[in-house]
Amino acid sequence: MATAFRLFFLPGYSPDLNPDEFLNQDVKNQRRRAPASSRQGRADRQRRALSLEHPAAAEEGAPLLPPPSVRYAA
Repeated sequence: MATAFRLFFLPGYSPDLNPDEFLNQDVKNQRRRAPASSRQGRADRQRRALSLEHPAAAEEGAPLLPPPSVRYAA
């Protein structure tokens, strides 16, 4: 029984092909802007700030709505 495999190569950074990159970019930018802190609540504050920026991400399991330029493969 022969099985065929298709191999796909994804670019290292391509937000139009990988919508998660938009969220990752927002998280990284927030971390850079936030003051340095060693407090326990830092991660909670960052999560709250991100959920305000992306309301769909506030609900667990809810997908982020990508911008219109994002295209999914059919």
